[in-house]
Amino acid sequence: MIRNPPDSEGIVQLEHLWVLPGIRHGFATRDGHLEDVVPTPIARLKQIHGANVLILPQEPESRSEFFETNASLWPHADGLITNCPEITIAVAVADCLPVLIADPVASVIAAVHAGWRGLSAGVIENAIEMMASGFGTKPTDCVVGIGPSIGPCCYEVGPEVLAAFNRQGYDTEARVSFANGERLHCNLGAVASAITQQLGVLQNNIANAEVCTKCNSDWLWSYRHDGDNAGRMLCGISLTRH
Repeated sequence: MIRNPPDSEGIVQLEHLWVLPGIRHGFATRDGHLEDVVPTPIARLKQIHGANVLILPQEPESRSEFFETNASLWPHADGLITNCPEITIAVAVADCLPVLIADPVASVIAAVHAGWRGLSAGVIENAIEMMASGFGTKPTDCVVGIGPSIGPCCYEVGPEVLAAFNRQGYDTEARVSFANGERLHCNLGAVASAITQQLGVLQNNIANAEVCTKCNSDWLWSYRHDGDNAGRMLCGISLTRH
């Protein structure tokens, strides 16, 4: 599902999203800069590992906090939606799951930051439901891009993580079993894919990079590999007028 992983500009792009006219996207790497492939300005959020999703205001004078140079002034949320062209909405990751959603029919997009807490709390559900209620999105029209994140190979978790997905009914997708039966690992990408399909997104419209940030920490930032020295990778999507 990956187109040139990464390309010459250090950006990962997914085939399904790549072919949509009027939509640009990218998942930055250690060396790539998102602004090289998407329009600016880039709207940002103060991510809090929750399920809150915001809609970018239509009025330019009401958007300033999303473009602040001081990150502490960004609105607190883990998902952002817009139908405004030539503005990129983005989330930052370093193991957590970046999810980009595009509805080319209603011309609306979303960028979602989904750690296990946000994913189990319903951040993806909130994003797609807000796209539907605010802009008339039909899930069957949506295309979803799931970017690089820590993979099930490296994401060892405690029982509380799988219990959270079990309460949602996604324990089967989340759980990864190992032969010795002693370690619990989690597949965030599989859970995100299952959630979007449950909401009505067609399986063929979901592109999953299936690239582990920790295994590929030479070109992707990984908090589990680099600890407090880890940088963050911007992942964003925009509507264009062309």
